[in-house]
Amino acid sequence: AGVPFGTGQPNLMTCPQEAAQFWNEHARKSAFSSGYKDPNVECLEWTAIEKVVNQILGGLSKSPQQLSCFENGCHLGYTTRRLFQLIQPKNYLAIDVSEPAIQGANRFRQEFGFEPVRLVLASTSAVPVASESFDLSFSIRCIQNVVVPEDQVKALREAHRILRPGGHLVLLENWQESL
Repeated sequence: AGVPFGTGQPNLMTCPQEAAQFWNEHARKSAFSSGYKDPNVECLEWTAIEKVVNQILGGLSKSPQQLSCFENGCHLGYTTRRLFQLIQPKNYLAIDVSEPAIQGANRFRQEFGFEPVRLVLASTSAVPVASESFDLSFSIRCIQNVVVPEDQVKALREAHRILRPGGHLVLLENWQESL
């Protein structure tokens, strides 16, 4: 496995098996948090997300309670909870490729009361729903962790496929390689 200079961390972009093992282990050990080490970065990110979501909601003919939302890569459910509380949609489906992450998100969902959210074990490159199923789709720091560049493209195509005409994709990623 490659190691980026100065980090001591494996380069997950070249090691799909190590990436899966990393995310499964991270899910088993993590507390219910965003994973940020810097609260200032987290605050800036959520300020931007809330601004974008509120702009989208303000321009829709439907009320938020009529919307169907999708989230790619929910991990332990921290982002899921915040997005669900912000929008309060009719339907909310969140997926993750890690079974321990889905298990942790289910515990977090029960503890913090966002039970209407459905959590499903699935890949971002093969979302198990019909085309044009959602009004809003979110990918918050998810696709950047898909280790095969071709699968990143598939994930973006899937995000487009599942959106209804006039739907919105909110994509917040940080690529240093690939795409």
